Amino acid sequence: MIRIAVIGPGAISRRFMEGMRDINDAMTSAFVSRHPENVRGYAAQYSVPRIMTLTDFLREKPADAVYISTPNSTHEALISACLSAGLHVLCEKPAVLTAESWMNLLSKAWERKLVLMEAQKALYLPVYQTIRGWLKENRIGTVSSARAGFCRNDHHSVDAWRMSGPGSGALYDVGCYPLSVLIGLFHPDHSETEREILSEQNGVPLSGTVTMKKEGLKLTAEYSMVQDGFCSLEVYGTEGTISCPQFWKARTCTLSAEREEVFSSSFRSEFTFEIQTFIDRIQKGIIQNQESEEISIRVLEILSG
Repeated sequence: MIRIAVIGPGAISRRFMEGMRDINDAMTSAFVSRHPENVRGYAAQYSVPRIMTLTDFLREKPADAVYISTPNSTHEALISACLSAGLHVLCEKPAVLTAESWMNLLSKAWERKLVLMEAQKALYLPVYQTIRGWLKENRIGTVSSARAGFCRNDHHSVDAWRMSGPGSGALYDVGCYPLSVLIGLFHPDHSETEREILSEQNGVPLSGTVTMKKEGLKLTAEYSMVQDGFCSLEVYGTEGTISCPQFWKARTCTLSAEREEVFSSSFRSEFTFEIQTFIDRIQKGIIQNQESEEISIRVLEILSG
């Protein structure tokens, strides 16, 4: 049984805790919070036995691994501290703010034979694996373009933590969803990338696009946290199309070619799949995963570019 502590038991972590309900070989052993008194009811709801400060947690280490769901700018220091304490780490996206920082932390994890994984949940969903299979089988012919978007009005003010300080704004917060999926599916060339900020406030991007090109293939990532809009993955080929609305949590995707084919999956929480992958890697000693690490590095190069 793998013991996982949650560092930053706030709103995002509740989705992680729902995902843990369907994990049989791990348990949540502690909540790590700057304000333990504020999460006692939350801990009781999920039968989490301990609530600790970070200092006490790193000293006592009542866990084998951690899930980090704090603001983006805090991730790097927390990951480093947990790796130094001998803990496996699953960290919310984006795990850090630059590709260089991520590579340095990966090296530290490898040296200590620890799993360090970014929580890019879309990459572990059954729909993503199905779409990869369809593309590998050339089910829609030669792909000419693909478009992925996460555009919705989240009503966040510039004073919210997602809108102030390093790693803030819509590109870091939600832009990494379409970027990670497009890069994972198509591995676009590093040199052919264009970024456009469509709106910003106090220098913080609120919406925009990233265009990537590779040998006649055009990939477009759209993001916004202030306007409802395109929230889907669409792939266009010479013999058909693939669509997956809300791809970051989707249960279905559709292939439209000579005939329509719909893939469906059933699950309680989209977080379960990334958590299970993390647990499997720990149990099997899979310290490195070249594909996921390269996706994270490429996304970070664009985010910080």
